[in-house]
Amino acid sequence: MRAPVCTHCQARVGREQHRCPECHARLGFVPELGMLCSFEDRGEAGWHPLGVSGIGVRLPCGNYGEHPICHWTVAADAPDCFCEACRCVARTPRLADAAERQRWARFGRARRELFTGLRQLGLLDSRGRPHGLPEPLFDVVDEGIRGNGTAIVQANPAGPVLVDLARIDALGDAQLFDALRRAIGLRLGLDAIA
Repeated sequence: MRAPVCTHCQARVGREQHRCPECHARLGFVPELGMLCSFEDRGEAGWHPLGVSGIGVRLPCGNYGEHPICHWTVAADAPDCFCEACRCVARTPRLADAAERQRWARFGRARRELFTGLRQLGLLDSRGRPHGLPEPLFDVVDEGIRGNGTAIVQANPAGPVLVDLARIDALGDAQLFDALRRAIGLRLGLDAIA
């Protein structure tokens, strides 16, 4: 896979960067295009694309702000301020300390990778939701039921996939993604996806 570049100045950028290191344009992923794009931030008027046509004004995902964890964007007229990979979680855990924010960010990267794969396989509807699955797709495990021999990622046949954020440090990034992929695959009735 080719390394992303700033669509404004063509400088190489990282997949999770929020600003171009050369021209300082805002960077945001446009899931419908499957690419990282550069934007001019016009405040209340939204983010206007730089060097890309046909995508219109965008807004950063609601998880971009306070703890800039998600770098995906939504259409300015979208009914939800969260991107498809963030709105599928029942609740946001307390993000008081750096370790909690890091775990939440890792979970977010794995979800975004999962949603990219689901989109490529045609398993998302027009609103960016997996066909036939109710939201929320994921929920974080409450502190009171951690451990006890349960898996870090638990597929739930009828409800959301449960993720124990306090224990995801035991999984590498690829293992975390694979656990989410398998859990959603089971919910979709597939042996393996993405």
